[in-house]
Amino acid sequence: AMFSGCSSMDSRIPDLPANLTNGRSMFEGCTKLYGHIPVLPRSLVDGTSMFRGCEKLGGSISAFPNGLVNGESMFKGCKNLEGNIPVLPKGLTNGISMFQGCEKLKGSVPALPEGLVDGKAMFRGCKNLVSFNFREFPNSLANGNQMFLDCTNLSGICPLKSDKLVNYTDMYKGTSVFCEYGL
Repeated sequence: AMFSGCSSMDSRIPDLPANLTNGRSMFEGCTKLYGHIPVLPRSLVDGTSMFRGCEKLGGSISAFPNGLVNGESMFKGCKNLEGNIPVLPKGLTNGISMFQGCEKLKGSVPALPEGLVDGKAMFRGCKNLVSFNFREFPNSLANGNQMFLDCTNLSGICPLKSDKLVNYTDMYKGTSVFCEYGL
């Protein structure tokens, strides 16, 4: 939480240390911080709330480190991020609200990692996502509540549900997605 809550920090976002493993709440609530999301270090494991509420940050996310396990609320409220969502990290298990409110992210929803367990509200409010880049959910996914809620331009046929997906309330509410199995 190095700069967490620095709401008056009116500057460009700095580069991140190359050996950073824990970015938990590092810039959370830095509402005046601007510039582009820096390159994420390959060593990053925990990105919980790392850029949460950094609404002035722009640009696109270049790539995720494969070892990122926890992405909960990592970019939540970063409404000026642009571009496509890059390939998600193979090790990601927690994606709760990871991109919630990132209105300008566009393109396809990337394939979900095989180990993803919790995707609650992961893409909620990503109004410019238009399609899926995968045909079925990973077998590990248990929680998909509100995962695509209010992704107003998202359409097509929903991915096939896994056996473990038991929580999926309002998963596609506010979208034009057609589900053959009645979500």
